Amino acid sequence: MTCLCLPRLRALVGHLVPTASLRVALPPAVASLNAALSALPPGAGAGGLSLQAAMRLGLPPLPQPSVQIEQIAASATAVQQLAIGFGIDPLAAGGPSRLVLALRSLRLHLPQVPLPPVFSLGMRGAMSLALALSTIARVRAMFGIDLLAPGAALALKAALAASVPPPPMAPVLALRIAAYAKLAAAAQAFGGVGRLMPALQMLARLELPSLDAGVGPLAMLSLFLGLQASIRSTLGLDPSAPDLQLRLAAALRPLAALPPIAIGAALSTAAPMPSLPSSFALDAQAIAGLGLGALASLRLPNLAPLSLAASVSAAAGLASPDCCAGA
Repeated sequence: MTCLCLPRLRALVGHLVPTASLRVALPPAVASLNAALSALPPGAGAGGLSLQAAMRLGLPPLPQPSVQIEQIAASATAVQQLAIGFGIDPLAAGGPSRLVLALRSLRLHLPQVPLPPVFSLGMRGAMSLALALSTIARVRAMFGIDLLAPGAALALKAALAASVPPPPMAPVLALRIAAYAKLAAAAQAFGGVGRLMPALQMLARLELPSLDAGVGPLAMLSLFLGLQASIRSTLGLDPSAPDLQLRLAAALRPLAALPPIAIGAALSTAAPMPSLPSSFALDAQAIAGLGLGALASLRLPNLAPLSLAASVSAAAGLASPDCCAGA
């Protein structure tokens, strides 16, 4: 079976203590800038479909409530992460039984690795720091502007002013297109639109023991692992450096020069929209032809804890066929 390696898990906790101990003050402009970026409409991308083209598809309303659409999308993500983090496909022969064994291993081993108090104390600061680093990375990707470079504030102001406002769209239509996009992405994760219904029906038959008590520790591990990766990729700093606190404060000091970002009325009322791949038109029309009403009776299991565990395992190499027996 596949399970968490206890010695590796204990070593990971010790490795993350310096990251959990970071204390960096961040300017309020970061939050307003992140909100402004989230409100900007996505471009069609290379070979993608524009929102204007998606509006012309005339997609019919979906019978599923938004909460069920979100659960379907989360289930598809969980299936992918379980394959990467644990090497388990819950849709394959023998997958459900392997999943139950992995879950039992999690329930057994997580309580044996108590997290130090610094993890809980560092959560709020870590989330703020993660927001700042993701905002820096998004501005680089969207506009080619480095917020940490001289003149970034003026360049950013010009870039936001030149951004094309979102096309006029009724909120109900925006939510419908977003829902179809989530279903289309889920279908691709399952192997195509034709696999969407069978995959969801198989997932609905899963009977899994609960892992609710382990979600908090897993979320902390995931947050600090992601923060280490962001510090390395966004700032080029070594997360294990003994003087990381000082280096981090120095690297982020230019953010203090950023003025608060005013969000225009058109952007503040726009519904967040996903980027649409070129296959969206065909996938959405195929989904519209499915008998989605049958999904109303399905009760999908909560795979979020397992998905979280799998993502942590993949990031830190915690999975082992034998639980590291004898390690």
